[in-house]
Amino acid sequence: MKRLLHSTLATISVVLVFAVSVGAQIPAAVAPPPGVFGGARPDAAATTRLDFTTSVVEGYDTDVPVSLRSTIIDPSSQQSVGFSTSLSTSAEYLWRNGRTQIGMSGSSVVKHYSDLGQTRGVGSGLGVGMSTRLPGSYTVFVNQAVAYTPAHLYGVFPTGAAVEPGTAGETAPDYTVSDFNSYIYTSTVSLKRDFSQRNSLAASGDFQYTDRQVNSPLWQDVTARRFGGEFVRKVSRNVAVATQYRYRSGAFGYTNDLLTTEHSLDFGLNYIKPLSLTRRATLRLNFGVAAADVPQSTQAGNLIFRQYMGTGSADFEYQFQRTWRAKANYRRGIEYIVDIPEPVYANSLGLAVDGFVTRRVDLVVSGGYSSGESLLNSSALAYDTYTGSIRVRYALSRLSAMYAEYMYYFYDFAQGTPLLVGVPPALERHGVRAGFTLWMPALRK
Repeated sequence: MKRLLHSTLATISVVLVFAVSVGAQIPAAVAPPPGVFGGARPDAAATTRLDFTTSVVEGYDTDVPVSLRSTIIDPSSQQSVGFSTSLSTSAEYLWRNGRTQIGMSGSSVVKHYSDLGQTRGVGSGLGVGMSTRLPGSYTVFVNQAVAYTPAHLYGVFPTGAAVEPGTAGETAPDYTVSDFNSYIYTSTVSLKRDFSQRNSLAASGDFQYTDRQVNSPLWQDVTARRFGGEFVRKVSRNVAVATQYRYRSGAFGYTNDLLTTEHSLDFGLNYIKPLSLTRRATLRLNFGVAAADVPQSTQAGNLIFRQYMGTGSADFEYQFQRTWRAKANYRRGIEYIVDIPEPVYANSLGLAVDGFVTRRVDLVVSGGYSSGESLLNSSALAYDTYTGSIRVRYALSRLSAMYAEYMYYFYDFAQGTPLLVGVPPALERHGVRAGFTLWMPALRK
């Protein structure tokens, strides 16, 4: 934890904010007024909008001590030290009326490595989705997302972000540690029924397929699926209680031959505290128990081991003053990260503060910590990972801004963890970024 406390906190790039949230039991908070740069916060009042954003970024990274680089770092990989130039582009579309919301988004990052003389795509995401209210107090939500990414370990950090119509697959190009690229397809669907102003019932599910490039016996395509149901009852204007059942199943790790299944039951509390006409604090707590059947290969064949463990999560957001907000997200439970060879039991924490110093200057500070160990053998697989960053942006005009950012990333797996060849067991990265952003609002109604 010392590394986190001694590092500058930070990161988390773009937050998509939409007014309608299907399945959310806490209304979205009223967004603070934006600054000079129009791309700093979405236009919550628009019923139709189309935005394009382009950023050119110059960066410099240092990875791991020099004494270790020659032993665990492939000189041709994306972990190399030195300067790089990135071109980042994104587009967001939103249409809504009183009953329906349609969203689409896409992003792509291309990076040129000066020391290697190579240009590579380091992340692309696309999403399209819709939510609509049907007769009989039903709400249907569907979303399809795809991401091309070589970075998966970033998924251990909780963000508290819900899947909205048009949410794209996450890429996190600053966390790339290898050339093992994958396409990740995620389909999400939910159906919610409001029985009254107090009671609602929702069923949801998602299916994820990871299409790994250049397959091998130790690097195969994997699939995962999740189904669940949640009952929510409002006990007062600002308080609701929830009960949720969830089932997860899939091949988690490097191959598709061992199937893990999980059943969990959670109980939750949702609380909203109005602070003013435009500000509020929200808190969501969940706690429960999970039972997981985890396979393990032995000389006698594949054996199934059942594990029971407590689970929990907490999401907190607080709007202070007119243009500042703080968020904290905690998660304890089973994690399935496709770049870790088996499921782990982990504790994860994410923190973020953002706001406007002046109308022209905004600041984002955030960080995360996660620690986990194998569900079956903690001595065979355990890890700690930290991240942090701070970004300052200055508005040149309503359509353009420049920014500077520092980011820190560290992870360390226990000795003997069977990671893929080419993925270092430990990595420490410092990165400095300076960039120019152009925001183009193509459509507003």
